[in-house]
Amino acid sequence: MLNKSDFRKSIRRAPLSDEGAAFMRLSLYALPEWQAAQSVFIYVSVYPEPDTRQIIADALALGKRVAVPKVLGRGEMLALEIESLNGLMAGALGIPEPPLSFKAMDAPDLAVIPCLACDREGNRIGHGGGYYDRYLARHDCFSVCLCPLAQIYDRVPTDGRDIKPDVILTERFIIKPLK
Repeated sequence: MLNKSDFRKSIRRAPLSDEGAAFMRLSLYALPEWQAAQSVFIYVSVYPEPDTRQIIADALALGKRVAVPKVLGRGEMLALEIESLNGLMAGALGIPEPPLSFKAMDAPDLAVIPCLACDREGNRIGHGGGYYDRYLARHDCFSVCLCPLAQIYDRVPTDGRDIKPDVILTERFIIKPLK
């Protein structure tokens, strides 16, 4: 098994088809946890990640409170509330984020988190900063990972700091990991 760094380098990512992205969105919207959530923390996607901008727009249209990440420093981020995608600017990692003056969301009901890859056991490997593992360790919320089927592996390297999402959505099926 490769170490995390070498595994990340081996991952080949490709954008989802429009149909695949729609399946992921509809699968998310069908989750009882999404339907019940009044507040959502969600990453702002960058190519070739599954597009979250439509999810953000739909959540706002449904009257949900929406927060997106603001990177503070190495491995640390806040969930800052937004009312639209307007006004987000590229942050330290090139990812669109709100200014620090926006209100922080203390405890979202649901978090939509990114990944580079997942496995069928529900393990997730991210970009390597540990941002979402630290966030999930401090916040008791239902977590959903969007992971294209092409990025589902038999096994991904993990360690004791990694937190499994509650659900992994692909463009064809849903994985509900045992925790």
